[in-house]
Amino acid sequence: HVYSLLLHDMNGDGVKEIFVGCTNNDRVPTGNNFNVPAVFALDARTMKGEALPRSGMVGSGVELWYTFLNDQAVEGIQRLEVVGKTLFCRSQKEGKGSTYAVDVSTGRLGG
Repeated sequence: HVYSLLLHDMNGDGVKEIFVGCTNNDRVPTGNNFNVPAVFALDARTMKGEALPRSGMVGSGVELWYTFLNDQAVEGIQRLEVVGKTLFCRSQKEGKGSTYAVDVSTGRLGG
């Protein structure tokens, strides 16, 4: 489930990368956790891929990086904002929220 999109040139090459805030209900990082908040980056020049029910038609997806935020207290990333080299991912559920800092180049938490 995609909740937010942001276009931002993260490396100064004149091409805006696509940042996506979502809830991942397919890949499971640990145990049986489903609906895990995540954020990922795509390069519009090279992006491709598929999701169910089209498996086997296009090939696996290509992202620059993909980061699970591993917090089941939230439902997804509602807002994305870049400040300097940090992507701030803001989530919300039932009036409560969390903010995650992610490095725009690597996707590492702690930006």
